[in-house]
Amino acid sequence: MDLSQYNDDQLAQLKHQIESELENRAELKRKHVIDSILAAASEADISRDDIIKALGGRGKGSTGRKAPVKYRDPSDVNNTWSGRGRKPLWVVAYLEQGGSLESLAV
Repeated sequence: MDLSQYNDDQLAQLKHQIESELENRAELKRKHVIDSILAAASEADISRDDIIKALGGRGKGSTGRKAPVKYRDPSDVNNTWSGRGRKPLWVVAYLEQGGSLESLAV
């Protein structure tokens, strides 16, 4: 195929079409393999959760450990925070009032 007859825009469009087609084909292959696995598992009476667990994932009903509490609200002991993720509103309010994070530490 001689590509020298195409201008830059045409080549870029052709490249986009090729990449899109390759992605579609890869997705169809993945779907076919997954469908085959699920069909074989169904015949063997193996659940999706069993497959997920066998592959090292967490099945339904599996829960991870909760992170330990590192901070507690002095005005309401039910408000706790592990220090992970976004700061809870009670922490933000406490810090805005001049409190320190260290004073909330458990």
